[in-house]
Formats: sequence, C-alpha cells, structure tokens
Amino acid sequence: MKIFSKYVFPAASAAIFSIALAACSADEPDTPVFPEEPATPQEEVSNSPICILIGGTDWNVDAPENDDVTRAMPPGTGNNQQTEKPVDGSAETALIDKVRIVTFRRVDPEEYKGDGDKESYYEQQPFVYDSSNDKILPVLEGTDLPDADLFPSHDAEPGHTPHRYASDKEGIRKVKGFEYRIVAIAYSDDAKSASSFKDINLSSSASFAFPDGDSGKFSLNLHDGLTFEDFQASLTHTHIERSNDSWRDFFAGQTSGIAGAANGAHLGSNIVETPQLFFGECYTSLGGTTNKVIKYSENDADGELTSSLPIGGILYRGVAKLELNIEVYEYNPSWLLHYSSEWIAIMADQVPAGVGLTSYDRFLRPEAPAQPDKYVPIYHTKVDARQNSPRTIKIETYILPCATRLAFRIKHSDGSVRNGQLYAKDTETSGNGTGIISPDSHEGIYYFRRNHKYVINVKNTENIIDKYSFK
Repeated sequence: MKIFSKYVFPAASAAIFSIALAACSADEPDTPVFPEEPATPQEEVSNSPICILIGGTDWNVDAPENDDVTRAMPPGTGNNQQTEKPVDGSAETALIDKVRIVTFRRVDPEEYKGDGDKESYYEQQPFVYDSSNDKILPVLEGTDLPDADLFPSHDAEPGHTPHRYASDKEGIRKVKGFEYRIVAIAYSDDAKSASSFKDINLSSSASFAFPDGDSGKFSLNLHDGLTFEDFQASLTHTHIERSNDSWRDFFAGQTSGIAGAANGAHLGSNIVETPQLFFGECYTSLGGTTNKVIKYSENDADGELTSSLPIGGILYRGVAKLELNIEVYEYNPSWLLHYSSEWIAIMADQVPAGVGLTSYDRFLRPEAPAQPDKYVPIYHTKVDARQNSPRTIKIETYILPCATRLAFRIKHSDGSVRNGQLYAKDTETSGNGTGIISPDSHEGIYYFRRNHKYVINVKNTENIIDKYSFK
C-alpha cells in the first residue's frame, strides 16, 4: 500500500499552493518541499531479529590498581578496567524481567545521494517515533545467546550466573528507504519491586494507587511525532493531599504528641520512588564495528547485502543503589516516658525528575528535580514495635545520579513525627575493603553516581534528631 505524506498535495491543492507562492515577494527564496517518505512503487519491508543483553549486572566501585576485572563495565564511568573492581549485582539484576524496545526512524538521506537539495534536506531531519516497532519483551536466562556474534566479549564465564537477555526473532520491521535509531530500557514488574508506600492505608476516596513492580514508578513521553532527541523517562510524582486522612499524620503528626507535632514545612507534596533502570542503544555489528544508525540493508560477514542483519544491544544500570542500616532508638522525652517507633521514611531534597533516553551518558546529568529544596519521601517502612530498642532497620532503594541532602522522618507511638538530617560525620560508610564505595559528601550533601552501590550505617536516630532536627 502506498503511503502519502502530509507534504504531498492533491492536484487542486497544489495549484492553490503555486498561486500563493507567486504572490510572495520576489526577494523571498523558494523553499523546497519534499515528501517525508521516498516514493516507491511498492513498499519493501524486511525484519531483523533483535537480542538485548543485560550486560552491566555488577556494581562499579573503586579498587586497587591492576585488580582483576571479570565483568564488562558500563562505558564512560571515568575509570578503566584496571582501576575498578566489580561487586556482584546479580541479586538486584535478577528482579529485572521486562525490556522495552523503542524505535525511531527517518528517511535515509542516502536514498537521495548526489541529489543536492534533497540529500541535504533529509540529513537535517530528526528521527521520529515509530510506534509499529514499540514492544515489550520478557527477560530470559541462559548460557547461550542468540546471535552471539553481536556480543563477542560477553561469553558466560565459570562461577558467574548465566546471561540475562531478551530476544525476538521477528525483531524490527524495517521499510526500505528509511534508517533507524533503537534504544532499550529494562525494568522490573516483579511484586518484590512494589512501592514501599503500599502499606500506608489509603482512604476510600483516594484517587490513586501504587502499582506492583517498577512500571508505575516511571513513564515514557512517547507520542506521535516525538523526535529521538526529545525522548525521556519521567519519574512518577504521586501527589499527596495533606488533607487526606490517611496521610495527615505523615505530613503533620498528631497534635496530641507530647513533644509537639512536626508541621512538615520542609516536605514536598509528592512521593517519588526511583526504579532500577537499565538502558542501552541498539546497533548492528560487523567486524567489531557497531552501527547505531541502522540501515534497511547492510553488508554481512561475507560482503553480501542483506536486509535482515541481526540487531543487538547491551544495557547498563543507570541508577545508584542506596542501602541504609538505621539504628532506631525509642523516643524518651523524659525518664518516665518511653515511646517506640511506628514507621520511618527516607527523604531527599534534590530527587531528579527524569532522564533523557538517547544515550547512556544522559544518566550522568538527569533532569532537574521537580520540587527543589523540598524533602521528598523516597522510601517508607514500618518499624516492628515488638523488637527491643535499639533495633536496626535495613533500607534498600535506588536514586538517579544527583547531589542531594538526605534525611529521615520517624513517627513514634505518642503520635509525634520528627525529622533528622544525615551528615557523613555522624554516619559510617562501608569502605572499599567491603567492595562498596563510600559516598562522596560535603556539608551534608551526598553525591551519588550511576551504577554505584552505597552503604550508609546510621547510628542512633535520637542523637541525630537532637543535632539536626528540622520542621
């Protein structure tokens, strides 16, 4: 079936358009108008199989020079394989069960090679979202990869878990006359990745719910006409009304609190949870050379022109993991009064709003925070009051690369809610000897980098509240 562009006019419209041009000033140059799609007698299509490898399973950490590295490191980390030692991240990667393939296309300028204005025109056109090649694939596991030639340096090694990958024999449907840019995003829809805020009882009038898995924690800005350069993921900002009965004590505490309720003046009105995201650009490969602009037809290893050359991609983790071990003490406003803790939330004041999805380097500088300088809850958990004080609560969550303050918010059994800001000098970090990188920090600002794991041990919540409490 022949597809007509919006730039191809019927005869009557073309005549009117010619008259309008004639009426224009002679000083204005004519602008050539070309069809978006090459005029071919019959549409020629072909399919290329696709295989996506989750390749950056290990966490990056600093390590002594010349330490052995047995896993591929994500590109552009700032360190090379001789000065970094990976830490096993297979437990986190095991939750990744979905890969989203997103495709963009434009007219191939080479279709007009040598044709002056037309070739120049199409070279300047953006790649546009191709909804016909948008698909979600399940993640598989195995020691043998389909189209293994696409990943010559990623053979399974003794002692390592098998490959995790997504594969589709039908792959990408290509149309002759077009060239393509393809990216992939991997995430978890496993119930173990569900929101940590699900255990807060929402009132029946609540207009939202927290879905299972990570798919509800972010969205893609896909729509007809979207260009590749504008493609991005946005973190879901769940807006909470402070008047909602289920959330009132989270923001304000109960006025009956003996110590007085924290009013939450420094709290934002959104909850933002960051999913564990993997990202990578797709390519064709021949002789060690990768091509990220995928043509309708390319030469294979034998030099023969083929339109079904396999497409590959390696995905790398774009977020940091934050692990906090918090020593929770009971609240003792006097020697007679002892109150246990009911829940604790982790907050950050510079949570990125999202990230561009055109290259892995976009994860170096995610989008600006949606509520800058307001503490946004990023994790929540209940505290078992039956345990003796002090008790250690382990919290694991993810965050896009950023420089941010960290704080906790804790509710006690008397109804009071109090905050405490974290400072590196009052916490302990697991050093490089444990294989976990210590977070960079300065005057209460923590710096988190992509694909790095950070462990922070918070000692005595009461001492921290005494020093760094805020409303």
